[in-house]
Amino acid sequence: MASAKRSTRIALTLCLSIARILTCQQSNLVAGDRIRLHQASSGAGATITGILLAATLDSIYYRPAAIAEGLVLSRASILAVDRRVAGGDQKLAGAALGLISGAVVGGVLGYRGSHAYIDHQSMKGLSAFVGAIGGGLGGVLVGLEVGSRVSWEQWEPVVLPDRVSLIPRAHYEVPGARLLFSR
Repeated sequence: MASAKRSTRIALTLCLSIARILTCQQSNLVAGDRIRLHQASSGAGATITGILLAATLDSIYYRPAAIAEGLVLSRASILAVDRRVAGGDQKLAGAALGLISGAVVGGVLGYRGSHAYIDHQSMKGLSAFVGAIGGGLGGVLVGLEVGSRVSWEQWEPVVLPDRVSLIPRAHYEVPGARLLFSR
């Protein structure tokens, strides 16, 4: 029983690894790309996000998101690399959410607001309907505005090339070392 579970885990891990390799894009990484590094560290994998500055056969020079200076990381400690692909804005999603929420709020307010002034039930329904239309239109406008300011991103797995260089003869200061990259 234990060997069946173990072989199932091995097969699943192998399938996932093959799927990841097949979905990896051939690398067109360039210096300045935003990358996410999946690093093997004592038991649990760590994920580091930063800007790729350069890469050699044995190391990667990158600037983490929270630190101003660049850091060097051994390639042997990296399990996988993902590149950020920036997407567009969220106007459509914002408009849809604004329409739904605005119609609900407008309908409730239209019904509750007419409660004190109108005794006939059909008029209360009409007030709720008009409130839903007005609230929905207002929600669409607010949702479009908010959605235009929100962008999405996704990460695509890439194969790290052997070398990524910056401008020829660029110098970088790393605490305790001075690096010189040239073509």
